[in-house]
Amino acid sequence: MLEILIMISRFVHLLIALVLLSTTAAFGGNMVDQPRLAEVNGTSLRYQLAGKGDQTIILLHELGMSLESWDDVVEDMARKHRVLRYDLRGFGLSQKLHGAVTMEDHVADLAGLLDQLGVKQPVTLVGSALGGSVAMRFAADHPERTLAVLAISPASDVPAASRPAYLTRAAKQERGGMRADVEASLDSVYPPALRAGQEDRFGRFRALQYANDPVSMAATLRMIAVTEWAEVWPRIKCPAWFVAVSQYKARPVAAVKAMAGLVNLGHFEVLDTGPFVPLQSPELLLPLLQTFLQKTRQAR
Repeated sequence: MLEILIMISRFVHLLIALVLLSTTAAFGGNMVDQPRLAEVNGTSLRYQLAGKGDQTIILLHELGMSLESWDDVVEDMARKHRVLRYDLRGFGLSQKLHGAVTMEDHVADLAGLLDQLGVKQPVTLVGSALGGSVAMRFAADHPERTLAVLAISPASDVPAASRPAYLTRAAKQERGGMRADVEASLDSVYPPALRAGQEDRFGRFRALQYANDPVSMAATLRMIAVTEWAEVWPRIKCPAWFVAVSQYKARPVAAVKAMAGLVNLGHFEVLDTGPFVPLQSPELLLPLLQTFLQKTRQAR
């Protein structure tokens, strides 16, 4: 009887080992670490590494999202590159905000995370919406650490006339929580045409949005509203791709194109989708990312 119990115990441990192995060798054999927490710049950040390669790509998510925003993209990226994605402060499973936050905080978070992980070589930054803004600001503040940057519908350069709406929305989030805010903005940020046949993506989006901390969301909205960008654009020296989306009126194609024109090596593209591109339309984003990586590598 004891021998049978020992055999069963060994079998169970073997199954556990296989499960653990599958979590670190997912994505067709590309090594994917378990998400971890890093104490950086006075906050806790959840991050995840995937893949191997001589080039490190940083994936930065949108307002109200998390590193899971890139779930449908990271597998492809990790085949030939080392990929780092993390929850920006205030979102996902990173530490929530208590008080104001600045773009400088986000840049310092990324610099500190790279230092802690021993990433010495310059990196390639890919950010969507809020993440695109962080990517561009990092490129401006740390040109020696940035090879190239791609920003999808970056949440930058909010016109003065639009700032009161951001501040009003932030106040409503703090008073009423996230559900009412999410429902009020759904048709704008996730057009019904993008939901058809993609109910799983839409469900994942809503779940992440509902789970947000209203205080962190409000603080970040205020940061987006008041951050000035005029002196930032000329300081970006690396190849910088700006990608507009055609199905988001709050950040018009013309506005994103204007940003690209303010950067010395700015390049402009348009995708026919909404502002949460990695989740809404990864099939459109992946070919563009491959082209971006190929052309910026050739330009070095």
